[in-house]
Amino acid sequence: MPLAQFSADVERERKAGWLANRTAAPKRSGRPTATQKNEGESEIMGRKATTYRKIGTTNKRSADERDVRIGQRLRTRRMELKISQQELGQVLGVSFQQIQKYEKGVNRVGAARLVQLAEALDTNTGYFIGELEKGRGHESEFGEFMATREGVAIIEAMMTIDEERVRRLVIDIARALGELCKAA
Repeated sequence: MPLAQFSADVERERKAGWLANRTAAPKRSGRPTATQKNEGESEIMGRKATTYRKIGTTNKRSADERDVRIGQRLRTRRMELKISQQELGQVLGVSFQQIQKYEKGVNRVGAARLVQLAEALDTNTGYFIGELEKGRGHESEFGEFMATREGVAIIEAMMTIDEERVRRLVIDIARALGELCKAA
Protein backbone atom coordinates (compact mmCIF):
# COMPACT_ATOMS: atom_id res chain seq x y z
CA MET A 1 0.00 0.00 0.00
CA PRO A 2 1.45 3.36 -0.92
CA LEU A 3 2.31 5.73 1.91
CA ALA A 4 -0.12 8.38 0.66
CA GLN A 5 -3.01 5.88 0.73
CA PHE A 6 -2.04 4.74 4.26
CA SER A 7 -1.85 8.36 5.49
CA ALA A 8 -5.26 9.10 3.99
CA ASP A 9 -6.75 6.03 5.72
CA VAL A 10 -5.25 7.01 9.08
CA GLU A 11 -6.53 10.59 8.74
CA ARG A 12 -10.03 9.38 7.82
CA GLU A 13 -10.08 7.03 10.83
CA ARG A 14 -8.81 9.75 13.15
CA LYS A 15 -11.60 12.06 12.05
CA ALA A 16 -14.13 9.28 12.60
CA GLY A 17 -12.86 8.87 16.16
CA TRP A 18 -11.81 5.25 15.85
CA LEU A 19 -8.19 5.86 16.72
CA ALA A 20 -9.21 7.84 19.78
CA ASN A 21 -10.81 4.69 21.19
CA ARG A 22 -7.83 2.59 20.18
CA THR A 23 -5.33 4.70 22.08
CA ALA A 24 -7.47 5.67 25.07
CA ALA A 25 -6.30 4.29 28.38
CA PRO A 26 -8.77 1.90 30.01
CA LYS A 27 -10.88 3.15 32.85
CA ARG A 28 -10.19 1.22 36.00
CA SER A 29 -12.66 0.36 38.65
CA GLY A 30 -11.02 -0.93 41.79
CA ARG A 31 -7.86 -2.95 41.36
CA PRO A 32 -8.08 -5.54 38.61
CA THR A 33 -6.02 -8.62 39.20
CA ALA A 34 -5.76 -10.25 35.81
CA THR A 35 -6.24 -8.79 32.37
CA GLN A 36 -8.31 -5.75 31.44
CA LYS A 37 -9.68 -4.99 27.99
CA ASN A 38 -9.23 -1.50 26.59
CA GLU A 39 -12.50 0.38 26.32
CA GLY A 40 -14.19 -0.21 23.00
CA GLU A 41 -12.94 -2.08 20.02
CA SER A 42 -11.44 -0.19 17.15
CA GLU A 43 -11.34 -0.88 13.49
CA ILE A 44 -8.12 0.00 11.75
CA MET A 45 -7.92 -0.49 8.02
CA GLY A 46 -10.78 -2.95 8.05
CA ARG A 47 -9.46 -5.11 10.90
CA LYS A 48 -10.91 -5.41 14.36
CA ALA A 49 -8.32 -4.64 16.98
CA THR A 50 -8.70 -5.29 20.67
CA THR A 51 -5.81 -4.76 23.02
CA TYR A 52 -5.27 -6.39 26.36
CA ARG A 53 -2.78 -5.58 29.06
CA LYS A 54 -1.78 -7.22 32.28
CA ILE A 55 -2.67 -5.21 35.40
CA GLY A 56 -2.09 -5.66 39.11
CA THR A 57 0.51 -8.38 38.93
CA THR A 58 3.11 -8.64 41.63
CA ASN A 59 6.75 -9.04 40.86
CA LYS A 60 8.39 -12.02 42.55
CA ARG A 61 11.52 -9.90 42.86
CA SER A 62 9.84 -7.02 44.66
CA ALA A 63 11.19 -5.96 48.06
CA ASP A 64 9.93 -7.58 51.27
CA GLU A 65 10.56 -7.45 55.03
CA ARG A 66 14.05 -8.94 54.69
CA ASP A 67 14.99 -6.07 52.41
CA VAL A 68 13.73 -3.64 55.07
CA ARG A 69 16.03 -5.26 57.67
CA ILE A 70 19.00 -5.16 55.30
CA GLY A 71 18.20 -1.50 54.65
CA GLN A 72 18.13 -0.76 58.38
CA ARG A 73 21.54 -2.33 58.82
CA LEU A 74 22.84 -0.43 55.80
CA ARG A 75 21.61 2.87 57.27
CA THR A 76 23.03 2.06 60.72
CA ARG A 77 26.45 1.23 59.31
CA ARG A 78 26.50 4.30 57.06
CA MET A 79 25.61 6.55 59.98
CA GLU A 80 28.22 4.89 62.23
CA LEU A 81 30.85 5.87 59.69
CA LYS A 82 29.31 9.35 59.29
CA ILE A 83 28.93 8.94 55.54
CA SER A 84 26.12 10.77 53.75
CA GLN A 85 23.81 9.05 51.28
CA GLN A 86 25.27 11.29 48.58
CA GLU A 87 28.84 10.20 49.37
CA LEU A 88 27.93 6.51 49.46
CA GLY A 89 26.02 6.88 46.20
CA GLN A 90 29.06 8.44 44.53
CA VAL A 91 31.29 5.58 45.67
CA LEU A 92 28.83 3.03 44.26
CA GLY A 93 27.96 5.03 41.15
CA VAL A 94 24.26 5.42 42.03
CA SER A 95 22.12 8.36 43.11
CA PHE A 96 21.46 9.22 46.74
CA GLN A 97 17.79 8.44 46.02
CA GLN A 98 18.78 4.86 45.22
CA ILE A 99 20.62 4.63 48.55
CA GLN A 100 17.45 5.92 50.25
CA LYS A 101 15.43 3.21 48.51
CA TYR A 102 17.87 0.54 49.67
CA GLU A 103 17.77 1.86 53.24
CA LYS A 104 13.97 1.97 53.35
CA GLY A 105 13.67 -1.49 51.81
CA VAL A 106 11.78 -0.16 48.79
CA ASN A 107 14.30 -1.64 46.35
CA ARG A 108 16.07 -4.94 46.72
CA VAL A 109 19.82 -4.99 47.10
CA GLY A 110 21.29 -7.50 44.67
CA ALA A 111 24.17 -9.77 45.63
CA ALA A 112 26.79 -7.83 43.64
CA ARG A 113 25.57 -4.51 45.06
CA LEU A 114 25.62 -5.97 48.58
CA VAL A 115 29.30 -6.87 48.12
CA GLN A 116 30.00 -3.32 46.90
CA LEU A 117 28.16 -1.87 49.91
CA ALA A 118 30.11 -4.07 52.30
CA GLU A 119 33.41 -2.96 50.77
CA ALA A 120 32.41 0.72 50.77
CA LEU A 121 31.28 0.52 54.41
CA ASP A 122 34.32 -1.49 55.55
CA THR A 123 32.39 -4.57 56.67
CA ASN A 124 31.40 -7.96 55.28
CA THR A 125 28.16 -9.07 53.65
CA GLY A 126 27.27 -11.12 56.73
CA TYR A 127 26.80 -7.87 58.64
CA PHE A 128 23.85 -6.99 56.40
CA ILE A 129 22.37 -10.45 56.11
CA GLY A 130 22.88 -11.70 59.67
CA GLU A 131 19.82 -13.53 60.93
CA LEU A 132 16.86 -12.49 58.82
CA GLU A 133 14.36 -14.87 60.39
CA LYS A 134 10.73 -13.87 60.60
CA GLY A 135 9.03 -12.97 63.85
CA ARG A 136 11.76 -10.97 65.53
CA GLY A 137 9.63 -7.98 66.50
CA HIS A 138 11.72 -6.66 69.40
CA GLU A 139 14.95 -6.86 67.42
CA SER A 140 13.21 -5.14 64.52
CA GLU A 141 12.20 -2.21 66.76
CA PHE A 142 15.74 -2.08 68.13
CA GLY A 143 17.18 -2.08 64.63
CA GLU A 144 14.82 0.68 63.54
CA PHE A 145 15.87 2.87 66.47
CA MET A 146 19.56 2.14 65.94
CA ALA A 147 19.18 3.29 62.34
CA THR A 148 18.15 6.78 63.52
CA ARG A 149 20.48 9.67 64.25
CA GLU A 150 19.45 9.54 67.91
CA GLY A 151 20.30 5.85 68.19
CA VAL A 152 23.76 6.35 66.76
CA ALA A 153 24.28 9.46 68.94
CA ILE A 154 23.34 7.56 72.12
CA ILE A 155 25.74 4.73 71.34
CA GLU A 156 28.54 7.16 70.51
CA ALA A 157 27.93 9.11 73.73
CA MET A 158 27.87 5.93 75.82
CA MET A 159 31.14 4.79 74.26
CA THR A 160 32.86 7.95 75.52
CA ILE A 161 32.04 7.06 79.15
CA ASP A 162 34.87 4.92 80.51
CA GLU A 163 33.47 4.12 83.95
CA GLU A 164 30.97 1.28 84.08
CA ARG A 165 29.26 2.78 87.15
CA VAL A 166 28.57 6.03 85.29
CA ARG A 167 27.22 4.14 82.25
CA ARG A 168 24.79 2.26 84.54
CA LEU A 169 23.63 5.57 86.03
CA VAL A 170 22.99 6.96 82.55
CA ILE A 171 20.96 3.85 81.69
CA ASP A 172 18.96 4.21 84.93
CA ILE A 173 18.27 7.87 84.15
CA ALA A 174 17.13 6.99 80.62
CA ARG A 175 14.77 4.29 81.96
CA ALA A 176 13.34 6.71 84.55
CA LEU A 177 12.73 9.30 81.84
CA GLY A 178 11.02 6.65 79.73
CA GLU A 179 8.69 5.76 82.59
CA LEU A 180 7.87 9.45 83.14
CA CYS A 181 7.00 9.85 79.47
CA LYS A 182 4.71 6.79 79.55
CA ALA A 183 2.92 8.10 82.65
CA ALA A 184 2.35 11.56 81.15
